[in-house]
Amino acid sequence: MSFMKMHNGVLWEGKHPKATFSMLGLIPDFLKGDSSLSIAKQIDDNYMGGWLPAKDADEMVKFSDDFSIMDPETPHPYLLIAEAVIGSERIRVYTHAWVSITQADGSYEVAKVD
Repeated sequence: MSFMKMHNGVLWEGKHPKATFSMLGLIPDFLKGDSSLSIAKQIDDNYMGGWLPAKDADEMVKFSDDFSIMDPETPHPYLLIAEAVIGSERIRVYTHAWVSITQADGSYEVAKVD
């Protein structure tokens, strides 16, 4: 773990040894820990580009054992930078502005938020 930081009522935990909170960019500003809205809805409402999940994410993106994202069209994995839990959802932020939102049942969406 590289950092723990509370921001807008959301506790962010750095997962990569070299991760810093600033590597998350504006993503933490889009979220409030006390909101009744889902993480996706908060991003959709607060990020100009909206929440646009990748189509066929199950085929495009695979999570490795260290939770990095493996994209068959990219030679290198997108590394997990940090994660946070809001309610029953988990948001993970990766290198190259990829974000995943995982539900309690294990279902997930992945989107580029840059």
